[in-house]
Amino acid sequence: MCGITAVISNENIIYDLYESLYHLQHRGQDGFGISYMNKGKVDVVKYKGLLSATDINQKLNEINSYIGIGHVRYPTKGENTINECQPFLKQGENYKISLVHNGHIWITDKLKNYFKINNIEISNITSDSIYLLSFIAYHINKHKTLDSLKIKDIISELYDLFEGSYNCICMIEGYGLICFKDPQSIRPLITGFKGDSYIISSESVSITSLDYKIMGDIYNNELLIFS
Repeated sequence: MCGITAVISNENIIYDLYESLYHLQHRGQDGFGISYMNKGKVDVVKYKGLLSATDINQKLNEINSYIGIGHVRYPTKGENTINECQPFLKQGENYKISLVHNGHIWITDKLKNYFKINNIEISNITSDSIYLLSFIAYHINKHKTLDSLKIKDIISELYDLFEGSYNCICMIEGYGLICFKDPQSIRPLITGFKGDSYIISSESVSITSLDYKIMGDIYNNELLIFS
């Protein structure tokens, strides 16, 4: 099933991010991870096992970040190793990207042929989510500078190519955060706010439990950009 979350603020978000993920752990108890901006660079920490049974307080105390994403994993596809835990990272020529995904991608002949024709590399990670990250990283790294129109064009092409269910949040080093979901809007994704802070999550409980107010659902074909 899996669960994803993200927090964006002018203040340190790491404790809200952890707390939000804590309230999603029923969606995935095999592993969890967070990635965050650390002095303008993307860092990631991942763990096997249940979030509530893993003491990461010392690590959290070391982090001061204004933007981050998180994931709890229930492995519906791929091996069950720390390597398969999200967020995934990919370093490109111009941008480093981190991604969390809730859903299931169909690895169609159309998709495999597209990757082969365009020489898009796939790592040895067995999760279907790696196809999303590799596609986005391939296209984003064609550009030295990004803007919302370029990102919209990339995600529009993704919609035409990828089949299945996908709620995705991507953090792009040097740019910001984007969030999108599949055209059928198969799985839930919700936004909330508290002052100047914003949250995106798979379930409302991980928003309201942090005293954020619900803004509403994200629907099919919607793209959120926090630059």
